[in-house]
Amino acid sequence: MNESNEVEDIFNIKNDQPDQTAANQFNQKIKEFYNPNRQLEQPITEPQVMPPLPQELTEKSKKGYKLFFIIGMIVVIIALGAGAAYYIFFSQPLPKDLVKSMIKRMEDVKSFHYEGDLSLSNDLLTTLKFKGEIDENNPQNKKSNILIDAEIATTTGSLNPEFEIRIINQDKYLRFNLGNLILFLPNLNPINNQWIRIDQDSLNKYLPINELPLNQKITTEKIMAIKNLINETNLFTNIKETKSEQINNIKVRHLNFEVDKNGIKSLIVGLNKIFEYNLNQQQINNIEEEITKLPSLMGEMWIGSKDHYLYKFIMPINFVENNQTIKINLNIQFSNFTQSFTIIAPTIFKTFDDLQKFIQEEQEKYFNIPTSTNSNLNINLNKDSDNDGLTDQQENLYGTNPLNPDSDNDGYLDGEEVQHGYNPLGPGGLNQ
Repeated sequence: MNESNEVEDIFNIKNDQPDQTAANQFNQKIKEFYNPNRQLEQPITEPQVMPPLPQELTEKSKKGYKLFFIIGMIVVIIALGAGAAYYIFFSQPLPKDLVKSMIKRMEDVKSFHYEGDLSLSNDLLTTLKFKGEIDENNPQNKKSNILIDAEIATTTGSLNPEFEIRIINQDKYLRFNLGNLILFLPNLNPINNQWIRIDQDSLNKYLPINELPLNQKITTEKIMAIKNLINETNLFTNIKETKSEQINNIKVRHLNFEVDKNGIKSLIVGLNKIFEYNLNQQQINNIEEEITKLPSLMGEMWIGSKDHYLYKFIMPINFVENNQTIKINLNIQFSNFTQSFTIIAPTIFKTFDDLQKFIQEEQEKYFNIPTSTNSNLNINLNKDSDNDGLTDQQENLYGTNPLNPDSDNDGYLDGEEVQHGYNPLGPGGLNQ
């Protein structure tokens, strides 16, 4: 009997037998119900406790957990290492492949900004600072420009001429500002700091470009052949990566390289075939021999990690000529790839006919050279009419007489005075 039935019996006794006997039975049932020692039909049993494992099995379990943990860590490390290796060797191209990709990208890019400097150190310290843009996004409106600021440090002072070129489709615009150099060339004042327009018709008129042999003309087919030649030629060797850097917030890879002389030789042989220069084997051997004599040419380049554009290029060149060390250093940076630039053609300019007329007048005035009948610029730049050590063109530069070897009659040749820094037109230094 369960507890609910017992309680029900108690109340049945109380309701059905209200006499003394029933009361006694009721009290007896209450005592039995609340008796803590009474036996239930289904006694509660104590929970069973598993016996402890032997000590040997417990130690083995701990060692198993440790081994499993170590194996798991090794798997994680291998996975991370494999991912890093994939990123380095597959996602990021090797330096040599990166350079090839850069050459291809720079061939195909349509527009960019560039700036840098070219320094030359010999007797005169010359620095050319330049900047400009190229924009060929629109094939019907190709344009470019370059501005060059020159600084020529001489023993007697510094010269600062400036040059600018703009190209709008087939038209070229040239401007030069001689700065303090105009003091030595006062006759150039009429065209100093003036834009000169050189159109294609003028080039054809004064420079017989159309008379060039067909094999020497630049054609679309030749340009494509040159691009293919460059892509197939290894121009750089010993390419090594130093570290990743940033240029204008763009992540780049910094590479050191050496110019491959064998690649340069292959390039010359290939150009000989493209333009049909018909160089014989002896001439080619002579060129290759001169290339071999060149010093090692090493430099640095910074290539975009993602876009593979060339962002910076540095190359120092040192060589000895006539027992004199000549140092050349090129530093150029590129930016704003694929952007459009505003390059406007000048509205006020002199024509190429005006320039040609000015040159002819100067020839007649200072050189007593008659005007050329065919109007072509056929001046012998190496001609020295009075054998004083200065060419006729240099005579014009210094204002001396090309037909008088001693313009100031001081007993010294004009060329000797210029060579030693003296004024060939009178007493004092060259700049006086």
